[in-house]
Amino acid sequence: MVASDEGSESPRWNVYDGLCLGELNLIFIFIFYHTFSMIIYCIEDINDLKYVGKTVRKLSKRLHGHKDLNTGCSSAKLNLYNCIIYKLEECEEEVSKERERYWINKIDCVNIMKYNFNEEEYNKEYHRKYQEKNKDKLKEYHREYNNKNKDKLNACRRERRKLKKDTLKLKTKNK
Repeated sequence: MVASDEGSESPRWNVYDGLCLGELNLIFIFIFYHTFSMIIYCIEDINDLKYVGKTVRKLSKRLHGHKDLNTGCSSAKLNLYNCIIYKLEECEEEVSKERERYWINKIDCVNIMKYNFNEEEYNKEYHRKYQEKNKDKLKEYHREYNNKNKDKLNACRRERRKLKKDTLKLKTKNK
C-alpha cells in the first residue's frame, strides 16, 4: 500500500509495488498475448480465388503483409492488388488452427495445406522437389564443402572406424 494523496481519505493501491522490471515485462507479455483473440480471415480477389488465414493483427495490416512479404505463401496465386479481405470468425488461439482448417476445408480456396494436411509428408515432398530442381547446385556445394573440409572429414572417418573396431572387439570378447 502506498501513502494516500493529501486530502484523500482512502489509500491508493499500487499494483506494481515490489515487482521488478522483469516481472512487469512477464505480466505485460502474458496480458498482451492472452487478451487478443485470433481472427480467421478470407482474402478474395477479382477472379474469385480465395485464401484463408489467421492473424491477431488488423486485417488491413495483414493484407499489406501478404503484398509485401509474399514468399512461398499460397496467397501468391491471388491478385492481391485487386482483392478484399474479410473476417470469417474470431476465436481463441488454442482452437485457431482447428478453426482455420475448418474454413480451409469449407471454402474452395488456394491454400496448399488443406483437409487432413500432413506436414511431414508435405515437407518430404517439398525437399524432394527442391533436390531435383537444384541437383547440380547441391552437388557443387557438397564438392566445395568436402574439398574445403577434407582434413576434418577424414579425422571424423578415422574416429568412426576406430570406435567401430573397438565396439567389435568388445562384442567378440563378451561372447
